[in-house]
Amino acid sequence: MRISWRIVPSCLNVFRIVVIELCLTSLASGQTVNQNCWVTNGPVYSMTHVGQTLYLGGFFTYIGPSTGYGAAIDLNSGKPNLSFAKANWDVAAVKADGSGGWYIAGFFTRVGGISRNHLARIDSTGKVDANWNPNANGNVEAIAISGFSMYVGGYFDSIGGQPRNHIAEVDARTGLVTDWDPDIDNDVLALAVSDGIIYAGGGFANAGGQQRNYLAAIDSATGITTTWNPNPNSTVYTLAVSDSIVYVGGEFTSIAGQARNGLAAIGKTSGNPTPWYPNPSGAGAIISSVLVSNEFPGTVFAAGGFDSIGGQPRNNIASLNAATGSATAWNPNADGGVYALASSGSIIYAGGGFSGIGGQTRIRLAAIDPNGSATAWDPGASGGVSTMAFSGSTLYAGGSFTSVGGVERYMLAAINTATGAATGWNPGANNTVWALIHS
Repeated sequence: MRISWRIVPSCLNVFRIVVIELCLTSLASGQTVNQNCWVTNGPVYSMTHVGQTLYLGGFFTYIGPSTGYGAAIDLNSGKPNLSFAKANWDVAAVKADGSGGWYIAGFFTRVGGISRNHLARIDSTGKVDANWNPNANGNVEAIAISGFSMYVGGYFDSIGGQPRNHIAEVDARTGLVTDWDPDIDNDVLALAVSDGIIYAGGGFANAGGQQRNYLAAIDSATGITTTWNPNPNSTVYTLAVSDSIVYVGGEFTSIAGQARNGLAAIGKTSGNPTPWYPNPSGAGAIISSVLVSNEFPGTVFAAGGFDSIGGQPRNNIASLNAATGSATAWNPNADGGVYALASSGSIIYAGGGFSGIGGQTRIRLAAIDPNGSATAWDPGASGGVSTMAFSGSTLYAGGSFTSVGGVERYMLAAINTATGAATGWNPGANNTVWALIHS
């Protein structure tokens, strides 16, 4: 089974649990599913109905409104927009379309009930664009946009009816595939674009007929692989470009023969690593997201799975001095993996597999202020969050979850069948509940 770090939490041997919709509008006749019903993040083995309350027992830790595997979340209230089209499987990448909508990519085959294989556009009203359908035949795990050109990477060999190995250019307006065809021999997990060059990272060994281990630079006009060749010794998961530097994160331990554990700064011209060396460490240390932003000059944010970086103890998320590589005082201290970063104003938004960050309980989604503390924004998600992007006052988050805006409930929960929402009943249990009975 091929496992993608951008989707799976840090232990890498996590199994997927099918979420079951449980609320029934008519328990006596027909048992019709109520589409407003909240869903659990694991199986339910027993139910009992008392008046307008449906009690649930099983193996779950969360219950919340059904959003599918991507959610548009209000930055003020933290509530998801439940009218948005729902993806039926993981959303691995998202970019704003510049018109209030979103391009999403991932493992899904349907969005909003419409067939969409691994790529879709959701417009500003939350509906699927009926005319935009690149139709990849395998997972799409990375998106980069420059003007009207959208570059996509993943594990496909055909898109738009054209043979394209793991990377392609799509017209962002029409969804049609262009002639651009670099031909990469394995999974592309990260893309970035700058000054007419497409930077691609992943699990490949060749790009455009040239040996390029895990990282390559491709001319955006010709599709020809350039001479830029940093040569990391293992997988690249994330890329970010700032001025003359390409920041690279992953699970490698060297680049161009020089020690660089999981994170490096590479010259855009030379292809060689700079002296910048934050050296994230810890058992199985991995960098899954790097963020550079004009809102934070001189700073690089890094996230993933680590317990020290930049010479300081830092759990899974850190702010680094762009000149020295040293960790700044900012220290949200996440208790689990952080897989995605985004920024708006002075706030850093984090998504991942954590349950505590910035000194507060926050379930897989959080907003962190300049002091490293979690703000009041608290959506919560039922599963891992692996990608995020902004459009105005809305954050679109994607991942392996199926609900945002719910509550933690350990093995036991109760649903109001009139509203579909969880009640305040919360006894909790420390292991699987197999049977329920009332008298």
